[in-house]
Amino acid sequence: MPRPTSRRPPSARPSRGSLALGALASILAIACGVGRPLPLSTRPPAGQVSESGEGCSCTLTRRPSTRLAPPELDRAARGPSRANLRAWVSRLADPALAGRASGSREERGAALLLARTLAAFGVRGAFEDGGFCQPFAWPGGSDQNVAGVLRRPGGGEAPIVILGAHYDGQGRCGAHGAVCPSADDNASGVAALLEAARLLATRRERLRVDVVFAFFGAEERGIVGSSHFVRSPPVPLRRVERMVNLDMVGRPLLDGQALRLLVCDPEGAFGYVVGTRDQGASEAALERAGSAAGLELYGMPESALLAAGFVSDSVPFSAHVPTLFLSTSIHDDYHGPGDTVSRVDFAQVERAVRLVLALVEGDGRSSFPARAPCDYAPERGLANE
Repeated sequence: MPRPTSRRPPSARPSRGSLALGALASILAIACGVGRPLPLSTRPPAGQVSESGEGCSCTLTRRPSTRLAPPELDRAARGPSRANLRAWVSRLADPALAGRASGSREERGAALLLARTLAAFGVRGAFEDGGFCQPFAWPGGSDQNVAGVLRRPGGGEAPIVILGAHYDGQGRCGAHGAVCPSADDNASGVAALLEAARLLATRRERLRVDVVFAFFGAEERGIVGSSHFVRSPPVPLRRVERMVNLDMVGRPLLDGQALRLLVCDPEGAFGYVVGTRDQGASEAALERAGSAAGLELYGMPESALLAAGFVSDSVPFSAHVPTLFLSTSIHDDYHGPGDTVSRVDFAQVERAVRLVLALVEGDGRSSFPARAPCDYAPERGLANE
């Protein structure tokens, strides 16, 4: 619990909250991680199908159920567009996609749509021969990752930032096999990454790093796709400055949970998990980005996530590169039919985009008003003073 004093202790950083570590670990882990994955070995699948056109080459494990049309977007918006974010979440969480189950035909359709969209933004395929898709198989299934790279001007061996989100969903769930639209988990993270890709591509001249946009398959099967990506990376991991993972970024922090009462402003707050490599530098970068985006941040080390028995797509990377895992955490609709578009808070998804942009660009500028520090007094809990 927060210290029982009327003011924040001097050692605490003003942009970071201080929740009980064990409780926060459990909630964030349940929200965005999955149980420890089985020791699965991945491999290229035996049968593959290549799709090409519209400047895009994508190798899938099998043909998709349909070629999804992209949503109508405001390509000229100068900042994160909530209309664009809603359009993406609505398309990915459409009941016709049956919840985008890992390895399903509907999920393959989503993979092809992601690849075509990155190509349309001017992002190049990250894999061999400029391809956007990385098929893989594991005992009992097959799937694909989708990734593109946006290179900074000037060429050369630039540092790399990997931005990741899993695009598979729950498929059907519940006692009667109802479709789980998987809007927050994780169409919200995918939408945030796509909007960040659109904006970064329009201001490429500002980049100091190369940016990889990675959409992982089979996260819900035990981070299978991200594990395969790390085993067969399309870019040298030695050049990766940081990997940032977005998973469930579309609700107020701890929505519906008792610990929400300890959060100063849950509508404008995010949770995070930080990896052990260069932890201090990662937290400092996130603190600067949170200040630029006007966000209060509540975090914990990855060791706490692992101790609670959970993982997320950032974990396979953390042995090799610094990692950050961003989330607004669990809610009552988690992994259920109620995870619908109508319950997504698109102001939060927009904040996620701004946080990612600040992390990548590091310009420290903000379009949000300054926020008062969040303090704790035992007689009234957390409040802005």
